[in-house]
Amino acid sequence: MAILSILPHMKKIIAFHWQIFYGLLLGVILGYVLKEDVTYISWMGVLFLRALKMVIVPILLTSIMSGIINIGNPKGLGKLGLKTISYYLGTSLAAIITGLLAVNWLKPGVGADLGFNEPVQGLAEAGENFGSTLINIIPENIFTAFADNQMLSIIFFAVLAGVFTTSLNKEHRDT
Repeated sequence: MAILSILPHMKKIIAFHWQIFYGLLLGVILGYVLKEDVTYISWMGVLFLRALKMVIVPILLTSIMSGIINIGNPKGLGKLGLKTISYYLGTSLAAIITGLLAVNWLKPGVGADLGFNEPVQGLAEAGENFGSTLINIIPENIFTAFADNQMLSIIFFAVLAGVFTTSLNKEHRDT
């Protein structure tokens, strides 16, 4: 019992980011050394990934809504929204250019026989035009969007909910 009372007062021995790095390194080493035995503990990885997927939607929804609500008035969103969209487009463009340069330089998969013997089906149906993409952003049912992880629809709903919440009077907005 005395040990439990000491624990909150102990200083961290190793910084958290180093603990994560050492855990990752240990996982890679153990996975390499114990190849056949990894199947016995693979359930932990599955649980971890499911837990991450479980919290993505609530974190996304609440962080966008609280960010917009904390700005205060909907008029202030215009300038910030323009900066945010510019930043998003700039970073997306940088990522696309980096990916294209890396693929054209490294040429991954060239010469590999992947065993694809049949043509790809449904490729024409997958291509949407810009108008239908915009319409599909607006969800018919927000709970279906949550269940299907339709992130653009969730972001759209969070932005609308945040903007509408800022237009409420102070008493209701704070609640």
